[in-house]
Amino acid sequence: MTTLLTLPAPWDSLSPWVLEGACLAANANPRPVTPETWLAALWETVPEKSIVEQVSNHFQAQFAAIQRCEYQWPIADDASHLQDLASGFLAVWQVVESNWVDLPLTDAMTSVIGNVHLGMYLAVDEMGTIEQMEQSGVTELPNVDTLLAGLSMWVPELVMIADELYQGSKASVVNPYKSVGRNDPCPCGSSKKFKQCCGSR
Repeated sequence: MTTLLTLPAPWDSLSPWVLEGACLAANANPRPVTPETWLAALWETVPEKSIVEQVSNHFQAQFAAIQRCEYQWPIADDASHLQDLASGFLAVWQVVESNWVDLPLTDAMTSVIGNVHLGMYLAVDEMGTIEQMEQSGVTELPNVDTLLAGLSMWVPELVMIADELYQGSKASVVNPYKSVGRNDPCPCGSSKKFKQCCGSR
């Protein structure tokens, strides 16, 4: 399981799952933003430099694990932990969401964003979210269990989409897997076949 970040007092008012969700949302940003900017969504004041460094280090380690296909969803069966993670994600998502506007999104990318967004809202307030959907005229309500279970796959995928869009905005991307065959061992070192690991994206 993923190692969660625990901060010292007085910054320990947020659970490690809230911090994990916040880092996931910050990593799902297609444009660079300073940690101080998105941390302001969690606390009324920007934390001291040592706290910002701890969160930044965790943020970077989380991204590296996602990139290597080694990120393990930190939620087992505890609904309160998922609710905390979703709360942290949605708090920071408010900061990064505008960075997705006017980007060249495929239907698949839009679907991942929608699934993550809806899943996080359902995790925070299932009844309220369903009620709002019904009031908006949505007749086909989603399968909540399927959406919540899918977050473990869709959130890392969203992070990789954001990175792909960011890399694409900087320069043309060279395919690092050009010489890797579908049935070859994955170059990330996972010992899985490429098609079942990094090649499945």
